[in-house]
Amino acid sequence: MDEYASILMRIDPEVAVEDVKIKGTKDWKKYEISLKMKPQITRNFAFGFMLMGKGNVWVNDLKIAVDGKDINKIIPIVTDKMSDRTSSLNETFFADSISDSQIKDLYDLGLIWGLLKYYHPQVAKGKFNWDNELINILPNILNANDKVQRDEVFVSWINSLGKFSENKKEKPIKKDIKLKPDLDWIENSGFSTELSCLLLRVKNAKRTGRNIYVRYDFMDKLEFKNEEPYSHMSYPDADFRLLSLFRYWNMIQYYFPYRYLIGEDWKNVLTAFIPKFMDTQNEKDYLFAVLELIGRIHDSHANINKNPCYLYWGNKMPPLELTFAENQPVISGFYDEKLGEESEMQIGDVITNLNYSY
Repeated sequence: MDEYASILMRIDPEVAVEDVKIKGTKDWKKYEISLKMKPQITRNFAFGFMLMGKGNVWVNDLKIAVDGKDINKIIPIVTDKMSDRTSSLNETFFADSISDSQIKDLYDLGLIWGLLKYYHPQVAKGKFNWDNELINILPNILNANDKVQRDEVFVSWINSLGKFSENKKEKPIKKDIKLKPDLDWIENSGFSTELSCLLLRVKNAKRTGRNIYVRYDFMDKLEFKNEEPYSHMSYPDADFRLLSLFRYWNMIQYYFPYRYLIGEDWKNVLTAFIPKFMDTQNEKDYLFAVLELIGRIHDSHANINKNPCYLYWGNKMPPLELTFAENQPVISGFYDEKLGEESEMQIGDVITNLNYSY
């Protein structure tokens, strides 16, 4: 095995790796590595050391600089952030509740926005703030006088993203592929001929390199990169609620390996959840809508960090550890010994009924 010490640095989302290999025993020596960074899209960078084989790596007087300036002395530049903006959707769009025609327009937008995100070469390169594109196009779609004008808005938007080349022949899908891309909607959604042809061109576009929004790590684990979390929004405005729906729905649509086991057409789920996300009134309603959406993929590994059940049931719990034996809940321990003693319950007691009055 080749033995060496290495200095590593990488910059995301356009991953570049500078790898300096140091072999054998060396006296103190200055080593430098550098990479180019694109401030408009760079989200984070990583720096470290690696040792292959036996030995030790000694490091002293480590410095990280940007354009020659110590990183600790650099003042960050605050750029235009979507999270600081007010909603582009106001109450005039939805008088009492969202209409069927508005649901259809938003459904088509969700399909097209997702296709462009993962298939359009210029979008894949990170040339656009794709969240921002959705927020900006929403009023134009909902303000269209009719379907003809709406499709013209879509065509104009797609053309504004830039030119791209097409594959001369569509690549055949391997026979052993279990789950094929679900893109028949491009031709059977009733779009104008111009819009359908343009979407088919995007589908068949030449794509080189990595997509800024998705990649596989060194363990072949799928990672969704460069997704702004908007973590300060406990209850997002209507357009950001749609953004969260479209994001998650398209991740499942294009990358969930068990989509064929969901048991229903995943596109129908998008139609069903547009009004659910739009009609929420507060944080609790929104979180329950998100949790319900996640439940539709029937995967017990999927969840959200902020469990909305606490907002409904409360965040208090009895100090009892329970084990089910012969279909009966049996006390097997206490999370807090003092509180357990005060409850006057004993390990081995069987819970037969609950008194909800308090």
